[in-house]
Amino acid sequence: MKVFLINPPAKNLIKVVREGRCMQRKGAWTAVWSPLSLALCATVLEQEGIEVSLLDYTVKEGTPEQLMSQISSRKPDLVVLNVTTPSIEDDLKMVAMIKQACPETRTAILGIHPTALPNECFNACKELDYIIRREPEFTLRELCRAIKCSPDIPVCDPSAIASEGQEEKHIDLPLLVEDSTSTNKHIGLPLQVQGISFRNGDKIIHNPPRPWLDMDDLPFPAWHLIDTSDYIMPFHNVPFLLVATSRGCPYPCTFCADSTYYGRGLRQRSPKRLVDELEWAGKEFGIYEFLFWSESFTLSRKFVMAVCDEIIKRQ
Repeated sequence: MKVFLINPPAKNLIKVVREGRCMQRKGAWTAVWSPLSLALCATVLEQEGIEVSLLDYTVKEGTPEQLMSQISSRKPDLVVLNVTTPSIEDDLKMVAMIKQACPETRTAILGIHPTALPNECFNACKELDYIIRREPEFTLRELCRAIKCSPDIPVCDPSAIASEGQEEKHIDLPLLVEDSTSTNKHIGLPLQVQGISFRNGDKIIHNPPRPWLDMDDLPFPAWHLIDTSDYIMPFHNVPFLLVATSRGCPYPCTFCADSTYYGRGLRQRSPKRLVDELEWAGKEFGIYEFLFWSESFTLSRKFVMAVCDEIIKRQ
């Protein structure tokens, strides 16, 4: 199975930072951040034996047409786009272009925007097959498992979708199970993958959300799939990488979308696991500058002190 994970190019070639709740145009005061979410997804998929390509057009030079050429020639089974609110119109146009270039390729999007507004995304793009809601890593893995189990699951037919939109439906189903007695080989695929939304004819199906993951269950990101020298710390002029320290925030700020994507509860990595990743990145990629990716890194003084003690202990 082949999967493309993409921070897509915009038609006007404006660069957009695409990581979690932070969605902004690249400018003199903002660095282009390494694609942490996609790199984590990539490692999870590689552990499943899936061939993964990670294409980050926030740094990669290229046009939508060049991307379509790659997709046409390599024919991935699934293309996943990381989409944002500032770029959503261009991103959904990219989904349509992908389906036109390779009709048998399944398309999916992830990010805060489709998590918050899945119906609007489906109604704006007939070519879209799946939406991965909330944190994507293990939901994407389960979706790929479902596709591998039944590779002839029908993809969406844009011509059969009513222009006025689709009926919405919420379902409550168990996890993916094998049913050898069923005459319907598509049963549960992808109906029983938690955390996705998809089309079933003229209906939009929203599966139950996936429970929040344990941060220590995440692998190290697949930085080998990108050129780490493309990501430069502003004013220091040295390469840097994002490192996830925690997810979620307990505060109910009305202007912030973080709880939509990562939840209200604070979930922290163990200090040992966190510093293991810092050491690994230094040894494997020669990177010693990091941006701690967290909505609330200093919320727990005890946690911050434990991380600092672990770094000092290892010199």
